[in-house]
Amino acid sequence: MSITTRAAASMALALFALGAGSQLAPALAEEGDAFRGGAYSGAMCAACHAVAEDASVSMDPAATPFNDIEIVWADAAAFTQWINTKHPLIPGKVLTEAQCADILAYIRSIAPQPG
Repeated sequence: MSITTRAAASMALALFALGAGSQLAPALAEEGDAFRGGAYSGAMCAACHAVAEDASVSMDPAATPFNDIEIVWADAAAFTQWINTKHPLIPGKVLTEAQCADILAYIRSIAPQPG
């Protein structure tokens, strides 16, 4: 693969992860994609939250590290409602249900496994 092709593929993946390609079918949106969720979290959430699996201290002391988040939302729709109405400090950004499903999939993928 040439450098130009690689650069184009990387740009396409980044745009997809950041929402340009997140118009998924409802069933897929509900399931989410942890890879896209990780990329999106790194771009949008890491300014406040620790988003890496092994990170335990957030940039903002009030922001829970992603690996400590207790998932209390029934589904991506509930998380989307919460993130767009109750979550502090996401100035001017409204997340889609597909983006929220991806973020939830990522959080689930890095959550400590029981026992």
